[in-house]
Amino acid sequence: MKLLCHQLMRIITTKQARMWRKILVALGIMACASSCGSESGSTGPEVDPGNNAFTRSDVAVGDPNVSYGSTEFSPDWKYLIWGEYATDGTGNLVVWHCEVNPETGDLIPADGKGFRAFESTLWGRASAGRDAQGVNYVGMNRSGQLVLVRPTSATTGTVAILPTPADITRRAIYVSDAPEAPGQIGYVFWIKNENVAGSAGDTRNTWVELRYISLADPCVIRKKSLAPASERLSSGVNVCPLVF
Repeated sequence: MKLLCHQLMRIITTKQARMWRKILVALGIMACASSCGSESGSTGPEVDPGNNAFTRSDVAVGDPNVSYGSTEFSPDWKYLIWGEYATDGTGNLVVWHCEVNPETGDLIPADGKGFRAFESTLWGRASAGRDAQGVNYVGMNRSGQLVLVRPTSATTGTVAILPTPADITRRAIYVSDAPEAPGQIGYVFWIKNENVAGSAGDTRNTWVELRYISLADPCVIRKKSLAPASERLSSGVNVCPLVF
C-alpha cells in the first residue's frame, strides 16, 4: 500500500497536482497518502523530493452530506461519473455526472449533481469510455437493462436504453476507450453470473462468463472465457483488445 501511495504521488505532474489531489481527497483516496505520511513520521505538509516538487495542500470538494461512490473519470478527464448510494443498505444507487474544473479541481456544480442519468445497483454501476462519437458511460438499471449515456455538458446528457436483452445477473460492466477502433464504434463487456447477481464467492453460481456487445449491433451478445465462479475474470479496459 505504501508503494502504491508513492507511485500515485509521482505520476501527478506539478501543473495537475492541486487539481487531482483536491479531487482525490473528496473520493477518499488520499487517506492512503496520509497513512504513508504518518508511517514516515511526517506531521506537516508533504513535499515531493523529486524534480517536480510541490507542497501538498488538501482541500475537500463536494457536499460532505452526500455519499460519493463508484467514481470514474471520463477518458478526457472532463467529467466525473459517480454513484449516490442509498443509505438503507440495499446497495441501490443513482448515477450522476458532472464536470471538473481543470484548474482548481472543483466539481461543476459544486455538489457533483449535474446530470441525473439513471437508477442502478451496486452490481450495475457505470464505467466511462469513449468512441468516435465522444465520451460515454454505460451501466445497468434496476431492471437489468444496459444504459448508454453521452454527456453533453455538466448538467445535460443523452440517455439510451440499449436493446440488449435485460439480465439482472450482470456485473463488472465496462465500456471500451477506443475512439479510433475499427468501425469507430464502442464495445460494452461484462461478467455474466450463472444464476444470481453478486460476487464471485456466491455459491448459487457455479460459473461466470465474459460477454460483450458492439454498440453498432447491441442486440447480439457474444461470449468469451467461461470459467468456474470461484475464478476471477479480468475486468477493465485492458480486456478490450481480446474482445475486438
